[in-house]
Amino acid sequence: MKKYMHTLEKTDALHFVQEHQVGVLATVSNDAVPELSTIYFFTQNDFITHFVTKTQTRKYHNFLAKRVATLLVYDEEELASAELSGEVETVTDIPKAVEVIEAFQELVLARGSGYWVPPIAQLEMGHYAVCKLVPRSVRFQTLKIFSENILRKPKILTTLLD
Repeated sequence: MKKYMHTLEKTDALHFVQEHQVGVLATVSNDAVPELSTIYFFTQNDFITHFVTKTQTRKYHNFLAKRVATLLVYDEEELASAELSGEVETVTDIPKAVEVIEAFQELVLARGSGYWVPPIAQLEMGHYAVCKLVPRSVRFQTLKIFSENILRKPKILTTLLD
């Protein structure tokens, strides 16, 4: 049975993901072992999520072989998380790759930190690769606590994207 988010819930999930720039990307090795990497990312209005890695990293080799990944975005204060699962591909179109890098620069400026270098920049593991996760499903969950300290039922929303 497929469950779809209502428009408002989908908007909530998208807003949650777009407010965050750090998440954990899960890929699968050739030995069928899950492997996790913390990444910086940004998400477009259609849930397509871009990130930058290097060509000699485990995650890059994993998704070249398997073409799938899941991104987990978590907020401890909000008691909320989102999982975006789907196919990963390298952005080979140069103008699009430049657009993605410029979007990352805008995020840096918006953060007001003045200078921000993602951790991947510190690794000597090949050339840069601009990548995108095209989700087939998005799972959004929130467990907010009311002022009476009563935990409500989890709100779990799932959508399958075309």
